[in-house]
Amino acid sequence: MDNLKRIFQCVNPSTDDARHSHDVSESVKEVPPPSNLFQIHYKQQHLASMAENQAVFELQKKYIEKRIQYINTQSEKIEKISLDLQQKIDNFKKDAEWIKFE
Repeated sequence: MDNLKRIFQCVNPSTDDARHSHDVSESVKEVPPPSNLFQIHYKQQHLASMAENQAVFELQKKYIEKRIQYINTQSEKIEKISLDLQQKIDNFKKDAEWIKFE
């Protein structure tokens, strides 16, 4: 019977303890229920993951842009060299024709 009285005292506190238990119940209201905690945690993880993915994407984008710039530079160099070579070939052809003519 004493055990039951203790249980009921915990459920229905006396007036002295009422103020203390009221403060505890208010602090419990501030904490979201467990299902909301999971949703909040999941949302935070999802947002963090998205931010990390965005950062990686930006780095990859910069890398690709630099690679494209490098390839364009190399392509321009190759075009210059090919023009120079073509001019030399044309000069050799003219020289060869001159030599044949003599």
